[in-house]
Amino acid sequence: MKETSDSQSNAMEMRAAMQLLDKLLPMSDDDRDITLKQILKSQPQVHALVVALLRADREASGSGFLEPPRLNTNESLTENGVKIGTLLGPYQIIKQLGAGGMGEVWLARRVDGRYEGNVAIKTLHPHLANTALRERFTREAQILGKLTHKNIAGLHDAGVSDHGVAYLVLEYVHGETIDDWCDARSLTIRARLELFLSVCAAVAHAHAHLVVHRDLKPSNILVTDSEGGDGRKGEALSRDRSGSVKLLDFGVAKLVQGDQGTIESTALTQFGGRIFTPEYASPEQILGESVTTATDVYALGVLLYVLLSGKRPFGSSTTTGQELERAILNSEPMSLATLPIDYANVIAQRRATTPPKLRRELKGDLEYIVGRALRKSPKDRYGSVLALAVDIERYLRQEPIDAREGSGLYRLGRLMQRHRAAALATIVSITALMIGSGVAIWQLQVARNEARKSTAIKDFVIGVFERNSVTNIDGTDARKTTAEELLAQSAKQIRSELREVPEVRAEMLNVISQLYSSLEMQAEAIELRLEELNELRKLHGPNSIEVGRSLAMLAAHQAQIGAYVEAEKSALESVRILRAAGDDSSLGLARAYGALAQSASRMGKNQDPATTAYFEAAIDIYEKFHPRDPMRIDALLAMARHATMQKQDQASLRYCEQALDLIERKVIEVSGYDRAAVYQVMSVRLRGVRRYDDAEKFITRATETFEESVGVDHPFAIDSHREQGSLLYLIGRRLEARPILAESLAALERTKGVDDPELTANARIYFAQLLIARGELTAGEQQILHAHRVVLASKARTLEFATRLTLARAQIATGKLVAAQQTLDGIESLATSIGGEQSLRHMLALARLGQLALANKQYDQAEKTFAKVVGWRDSSKHLSSGVANAEVGLVRLGLARNDVDGALKRARQLLLDIESSPERAEMPDAEADAHLLLGVALMRYRDVANAKPQLSAALVARERMDAPESPWLAEVRLYSAQALHAANELPAARQQLQLAELAFPEGVRLGTQYTTLLADTRSIMSRK
Repeated sequence: MKETSDSQSNAMEMRAAMQLLDKLLPMSDDDRDITLKQILKSQPQVHALVVALLRADREASGSGFLEPPRLNTNESLTENGVKIGTLLGPYQIIKQLGAGGMGEVWLARRVDGRYEGNVAIKTLHPHLANTALRERFTREAQILGKLTHKNIAGLHDAGVSDHGVAYLVLEYVHGETIDDWCDARSLTIRARLELFLSVCAAVAHAHAHLVVHRDLKPSNILVTDSEGGDGRKGEALSRDRSGSVKLLDFGVAKLVQGDQGTIESTALTQFGGRIFTPEYASPEQILGESVTTATDVYALGVLLYVLLSGKRPFGSSTTTGQELERAILNSEPMSLATLPIDYANVIAQRRATTPPKLRRELKGDLEYIVGRALRKSPKDRYGSVLALAVDIERYLRQEPIDAREGSGLYRLGRLMQRHRAAALATIVSITALMIGSGVAIWQLQVARNEARKSTAIKDFVIGVFERNSVTNIDGTDARKTTAEELLAQSAKQIRSELREVPEVRAEMLNVISQLYSSLEMQAEAIELRLEELNELRKLHGPNSIEVGRSLAMLAAHQAQIGAYVEAEKSALESVRILRAAGDDSSLGLARAYGALAQSASRMGKNQDPATTAYFEAAIDIYEKFHPRDPMRIDALLAMARHATMQKQDQASLRYCEQALDLIERKVIEVSGYDRAAVYQVMSVRLRGVRRYDDAEKFITRATETFEESVGVDHPFAIDSHREQGSLLYLIGRRLEARPILAESLAALERTKGVDDPELTANARIYFAQLLIARGELTAGEQQILHAHRVVLASKARTLEFATRLTLARAQIATGKLVAAQQTLDGIESLATSIGGEQSLRHMLALARLGQLALANKQYDQAEKTFAKVVGWRDSSKHLSSGVANAEVGLVRLGLARNDVDGALKRARQLLLDIESSPERAEMPDAEADAHLLLGVALMRYRDVANAKPQLSAALVARERMDAPESPWLAEVRLYSAQALHAANELPAARQQLQLAELAFPEGVRLGTQYTTLLADTRSIMSRK
């Protein structure tokens, strides 16, 4: 009896200690000390437990879970029920790597033959199972499940042991901390910077997935001697030339809200208010303020400071905690170039140089870069990790950096360092431009009719700028800063000095506008084009050929930025003017028809015969009168897209093949940029005829050619990379697609802007579709809402359809059925206006409407909607993805009505049809659902033996495609748990239930179909 009493007393004391721990952690050091003294007086036994827990938390949080302070070499059973030889799922424990306040870390190996090599396993102490530390442990699994990057130690598996121990299976990294690794190999400053870029790549990947690490420090960044890089040519943030970086320990990471960048409020937030390593903590962490991505930028700044200089920015290792915090909040960092007198030689030798040379190298640009990252206010730092990395890349290329508000002389100096041989020629050219312009203006003021002066000026300026244009066949450096600056200067000069010579002014406005357009600066091009139009109307009249041709160029610029209504208006006026003037063959007329066709297509008028007529008119003019003009290629590619919208996939492919043939036979000489565009569109068209391997080859060629011709940061190179990700997404390779689409979107936001209605909006839609398809509903809904707002403003109805359909999927899954009804209002008419009756868009719209009716338990309406789509199927043809979605809906409807016989029969036939369809690769969700629903139907018959293989197939498919928090993955896991429970496989059943619960954390809303299934499964498994 005494043992029972003592046990109860110990349990009560532990519970009291844990409650006090949650109150003490958010306190300041002084307040915590006062409170601890009060506890010591009133509850001495509880005080000892609280002190021990505080010490354990410091060890777990401050030192990092994978670098614990003590080792347990005893092979006897630990508190977790884990010892050497223990099996955790399919993993056998080899030895203990360490232990901390939260649990242990073990070295293990998978023994079922499905994985070769060692892994690291984290286990959580059972007495922490109901604390906020359990939430941190679970959150780490969720976070690592999102992150798939070569420089991040990944999550292989997660589970719960037979003893109830939660564990994470992580990539095992055997390496050195980044600072020790660099010093041991005496890496130069350049080599350290290149290695640091790999760290930036990993952190940027986490930020792109809405994760802030918030504990970046050398001990959480290991380097191994393995080969680095991922084979991506020209990838700025994938340089791993001297070693392979691995970022560890996301146990204290936080998730952020996409656009706002603020931290979501969770119990973890409340528990860990001051989780940080002081030497790498930002001012906002010390003050307990909001933690954002800027916090990681600061920590990277400290890390870079240490790697470069061998010292800390604020004080030495002997500085006390309070002194350090005061310095971080109030003092400026010591100069990067000031080396300790007694240690300067050692620091320099570790960087393969001498102290004087090292001081010179650290002084200047590197000080500016580190200084900006370490600014006190988050808003004054680099706007993102990518921005920090880009500045480092610029430094390595000896280009001007953003962190330094350089004068013209500074920028000119950097230019001359890069191109010493060409510097003199550049200066002479610019000087000649100024002198030549002045002479021309003087001459034209004397004799305005000397048109040859205008032509001479135009030709000269074009010669200066052509090397920066993406249309330059041999050019590789598009959109250089010098070109943009020189264009701005020229535009200003035209406005201020050529008002007395309107003929020349109009001509020069045309020239500079074209140059702006070639550099993808359409807004500036439009502004100058409108000024040119005003001049031309004054000079030649409102209905002159000159005005008509200028309007055609204006329409092309407007279409490029998604201003389709304005583009259509300008193009119609251009056609009217040119045809009235007897023009039926000019390039201007062809461009007007092309802009008119593109705008009509983007506004969803693909079924209008006039749209086809516009495309055909443009192609006809190019073919008959301008067969070698590169714009002919653009017209053919646009026509290919239009044919696809009309469900003419083979015709679409023929237009692409015609464009490719013109290039390969050199009928038309084009730049690498144009060639890459053809490859990209070819890939899309090959997808349309389900030649996926060929499509992947062409999009790879497109990406490589774009990067070679216009650079990795050009919007079209980035969009090609996005297309690569969208192909992988389409055929179910979602884990591969996710980082590609995330990085493409981030890059387009930098280069084209967050609200660009063309490339950025398209990339955002694909990324949102991927997130939602993977079950990352919160992040996906934020992205699609942003995209929806942008495309509504641009009136791009094809993109509007995509945003509405995707948003409704997330809303139905999260139980926002009223909002989903509003989102889908009019969706069928929108689909038919864009793609026509019985088109894929029409099928997808009806399938989504049926899903909404099913969620609302409007079974008759759901049946009518699904059956309408299924009725369109030609029995002589294979199953299409559009019909497959409706078939899945009918199987779900049968189960909801308890028509098990009908559901079973339809599910079996659906699987057979999917397996024999040439579109099988495009319907991974339908195939996974068919396996799931067949398994559920068999379970209704209590045929557990045959149900389990179907549920297992669905689980394998979902685990390959979905995120850990996916409701669709959770659905499969819950039904699998029921089947395993029925088969008396209780540990496996509990494991599936535990993993399914990742989709149901507090504060996350899911539809009643999922919450009801969770409750039913828990009820079933509570029975013996």
